[in-house]
Amino acid sequence: MGRAEAEAETVMRRSNILLASAIFAIAATTASAGSLDFWESSRGARDVTAQFPNGPAQIADVDFDADSAEGGGMLLGATEIEIRPTDNVSFAAFTCQLKGCNSDDYVFTPGTASQGGKLLVSDPDFDEKHGIYDLGTITFDAPQQPGTMPLVNCNYTGLDFKEHTCSPFVLVSLPEPARAAALLASATLLAGLSGRRRAR
Repeated sequence: MGRAEAEAETVMRRSNILLASAIFAIAATTASAGSLDFWESSRGARDVTAQFPNGPAQIADVDFDADSAEGGGMLLGATEIEIRPTDNVSFAAFTCQLKGCNSDDYVFTPGTASQGGKLLVSDPDFDEKHGIYDLGTITFDAPQQPGTMPLVNCNYTGLDFKEHTCSPFVLVSLPEPARAAALLASATLLAGLSGRRRAR
């Protein structure tokens, strides 16, 4: 082997070592709490817990905004998106609405928390993500109040090339009956005041 070939091989070895080190450093980076925004859109708004009444066969529509992730987007789809019921909330069905999603991309267990009810979804689309995505709809029963449906976990890579975990967020809440009545009364009062202003 000539001198030029030996030097080229040394440079290649160094490059491979540097590349392996960089990959190891990214993999070894501990996931930090991120800013990816999830919410329930049928009765709520972004960063606001949706208030549901008690009753059977209710539907919660869960969305997320990829642009809210670090760096203004997601490098890959989110994984291990976990939503669980609490108290009287009982999961009945799930319809995945992510692009390319099929039964291999999620685990849905019907029932209450004590029965092991949960939803675990991993996004099957590995393209870079921007904008609002519809995770899917959860059909649930809530025979009585109270109860909640919290997002308890998810992992994703932002455009900052770092791994992040989602901050826990209560997507759906069925408040105590007294609190629910107070919320309804205040909403009615606000609607009445708004109507008076328009009449003027």
